[in-house]
Amino acid sequence: MPELADKQPSYAKDALTAGCLLLLTLVADVAAGLLAVIVLAVRGLGWIDAGSGQTGPPRRVAEG
Repeated sequence: MPELADKQPSYAKDALTAGCLLLLTLVADVAAGLLAVIVLAVRGLGWIDAGSGQTGPPRRVAEG
């Protein structure tokens, strides 16, 4: 019987496993969100720089 008292209940292990998976998922979500923000920021900077160099199609000039 003393051997059973030393063991943790299975629900404690399940809760620890679920908590670790939840934390890992949260960290992965934050990392993916930051990556998306960085990619969009870099693309936005590219569009700003492209406007000065006219690397895209020519803009129409209003005649008047």
